[in-house]
Amino acid sequence: MKRIFLFLCLCFSLTAYGQTDSLRTDSIFQSLPEALVRGERPIVKSDGAALLYDLPELIRNKPVDNAFDALKHIPGVAEIGESLQFAGQSVNVIIDGKPQVLSSEQLNALLKSIPASRLKNAAFYVSAPAKFQVRGMLIDLHLKHESADRYLQAELFADAEMRDDPRFSQRANLNWTHGRLSADLLYRHAQERYYSETQTHALHTLNNGAVMQIDNANEWHGRKSENMLRLGADYNWAEHHLLSFVYNGQYDFSKGHESSTGWNVSHGKGTGLTRLHNARIDYEVPWGLKTGVDFLFYRTPHASEIHSENGAGVLEYGSESLQRINKWKVYLSGEHKTRSGWSLNYGAIYATTVDNSHQSYDNPDLQDTATRRREQRFDLYAGFSRSWTDRFSLSASLDVEHFKSIVQDTWGFFPTINATYMPTKNHILQLSLSSNKQYPPYWEMQDVVSWQDSYTVLVGNPELKPSRDYGLMLQYVLKNKYVFLIYGTHKSDYYVQLLYQSPERLMQIYKTTNFNYHREVVAQVVCPVKAGQWYDARFTLVGFWTNERADHFFELPFNRSALSLMAFMTHTFGITKQLFLTLSAFARTRGIQGLYNLPASGNLDVGLRYSFCGGKVTLNFYGKNLLKTSSISPEIHYKTQCLDQHIRDYRTFGLSLTYRFGNYKEHKRAAVDTSRMH
Repeated sequence: MKRIFLFLCLCFSLTAYGQTDSLRTDSIFQSLPEALVRGERPIVKSDGAALLYDLPELIRNKPVDNAFDALKHIPGVAEIGESLQFAGQSVNVIIDGKPQVLSSEQLNALLKSIPASRLKNAAFYVSAPAKFQVRGMLIDLHLKHESADRYLQAELFADAEMRDDPRFSQRANLNWTHGRLSADLLYRHAQERYYSETQTHALHTLNNGAVMQIDNANEWHGRKSENMLRLGADYNWAEHHLLSFVYNGQYDFSKGHESSTGWNVSHGKGTGLTRLHNARIDYEVPWGLKTGVDFLFYRTPHASEIHSENGAGVLEYGSESLQRINKWKVYLSGEHKTRSGWSLNYGAIYATTVDNSHQSYDNPDLQDTATRRREQRFDLYAGFSRSWTDRFSLSASLDVEHFKSIVQDTWGFFPTINATYMPTKNHILQLSLSSNKQYPPYWEMQDVVSWQDSYTVLVGNPELKPSRDYGLMLQYVLKNKYVFLIYGTHKSDYYVQLLYQSPERLMQIYKTTNFNYHREVVAQVVCPVKAGQWYDARFTLVGFWTNERADHFFELPFNRSALSLMAFMTHTFGITKQLFLTLSAFARTRGIQGLYNLPASGNLDVGLRYSFCGGKVTLNFYGKNLLKTSSISPEIHYKTQCLDQHIRDYRTFGLSLTYRFGNYKEHKRAAVDTSRMH
């Protein structure tokens, strides 16, 4: 009945962007973007190979307080399992044209620490030119930098959220400019208690023909503390000579315990720490050359204890693990413009990573593991861009990569092409060819075995290979607000974590493995509607066709396809000039991920935003997943594999307060003419 009511809400134009719960990994489903325009003022324009979005206008009067949430309002961009994706593909994010060596999770934590008031615009590339030193889809996030001789502004933010347990976060931001030196300081702290509950029903088939019925209920309780620090500084020590420095630090702590009842009875507890230090220095000279170095140090120790027993035996298990990663990256790049209008770019990149990790057990039946893996990557790239009048522009580049690790020593060629045609100012047509290479998480490539209980185990895969992606997109933007696109992609050696019921013993295994390929065709339409200043709505319809094939998934090869549909709407009502109400609803049909069948789900959200004190103070109240229908409870019914999981869903209510102060500026003034007074 809840899902029926949700679809009725859709019919009556209640709106929302969807939230997705991941199945320990990413899901094919996604929430799609909200706004393309506000009123008749365009918030997107063509900028060569990119679509340039006016972020302040895009998120105006929306319950958005940080950069991560703001980027989800770019048409087609969605949050999937705590990562940003566009049309089912991962999206790279760089800040002010500078890529960093942070992981997706670490970058997201940084984006959540950047206040929305710092955002200027975002350049979206379906296929990133090689000069950005990343491949695939890209968002270049531009922050505001004051041109005043003296400038000072600060912002304080606090948020309280209640799901099943409370969550609190605080953020402070300081921007300062004095002459040639500008600096910004960001600090974010978050703490939460969490609770989750899963019920599992499985039929486990063994080689001897026996079928065991397994019914279990699992609960997880814990608390987590997160700290994120960012310090950035730019110094123009001479005209067109820019020296930049950025430091990112992450300091997290987590502690939790798990219990299981039913066929398997277990109790466990664990603690974890995260320490990350990332520093980057860039130097730019006026004749088009840039050079820089980027360093990352990551250390995360973890300890756990488990007591578990079932009809198959008893497990007493304790482990200590440590992942320590050092990563260096150096680059040299150049970009020059010719008198005939051509822009040429080129560069070289060298990156090396050392993963020095181990895991030890207090159970003599389990063998300790220690691994030291080194990866090296060297890239050479060259590209060009050219505009012919204001109607047609073309950019292309080629990146040649040599990648070397313990299991691979390969060369790769990654072309990108972006062509933009504007027959008139109200029509933008883009054709993009993209290529990319995605690397598995370091820990999943370790030769480790981590028991969750005496029935469930996570197994590493040292033979995991990176995936290669090739995509082609045709996108049409009408009147700077209506978006129509069709996109196709092919990923060879696609990898994802799946569950497998072993026929040799009563044990279920989670393991990340490579597929032959993952193919997807996506069609999307975004349509905004506006009535005066009091009503603003966005309607989005998306269709996915997915095909996945794996010939070597244990003894269960598969080749599966599915068609999925998603629809959602977002409505913003201007009650007064300071008070805005947002209602949203979302629905999606069934889909697949490997052997998983993913049932239909949906969402209903509400937000209320009030600004006062001349806009210096903003109060947000929000409720998410009001009907408790957003969780995806996966199923597996494939040959001998049979499992049904029910993941408990939750409503979330929250209240946030933002206070901005300072904003002192001393503007540059014209100098007095004394040229004839000597």
